[in-house]
Amino acid sequence: MNKHSFTLTELLIAIGIIVILAAMAIPVTAGAIKKAETAKAQAEMSALVTALKNFESTYGTLPLKCFTVGSGDIDGTFKSDVTYEKFIKMLQGVQDVLTVDSKKINPRNVKFMDVQENTEGQYTDPWDNDYKILIDANGDGKIKTDSDWPKGLDKPSDNTFRGSIIIYSAGPDGDFDKIEDNVYSIPVTWDKGEKTWLISK
Repeated sequence: MNKHSFTLTELLIAIGIIVILAAMAIPVTAGAIKKAETAKAQAEMSALVTALKNFESTYGTLPLKCFTVGSGDIDGTFKSDVTYEKFIKMLQGVQDVLTVDSKKINPRNVKFMDVQENTEGQYTDPWDNDYKILIDANGDGKIKTDSDWPKGLDKPSDNTFRGSIIIYSAGPDGDFDKIEDNVYSIPVTWDKGEKTWLISK
């Protein structure tokens, strides 16, 4: 019985085919991973929006005292003494963690969201960066676009977004200035010509 052994040429051809198939699979896999991470970020932002809406349902208002309201109806800026970590801890129901003007923001210590990875005050996107929160801080049901409006998100024609919360992430690159991979809690579409995100109608 003759045993067939592979020649060097056959082995090189087989290795070449494997390399070509791997090279074709890597971009597909990378794209799938990016889509999965983006979907995870959108789900986490949705959970954060739900936590804020549950806060509003419990207390009759969003946690407006955590955000600065200035001249010109400025919306959405965290007060200087309110850090993202403290704000998340407050939503997680950590006792006495956040007060503004000597008043507790969550006086009943209601748990509006779970602790992420067993770390209080942590709620980061899939790329380990804090989410940005833009909120209707004066309670008029609108967010003015002349405040901390997200870079790369097209402004409505009347400079007013009708809604109370926008949450966004810098995406995989962690850079808000490189807007193409930014992720938003509201429905958006990418405009290739204008290189900006348009709010979906």
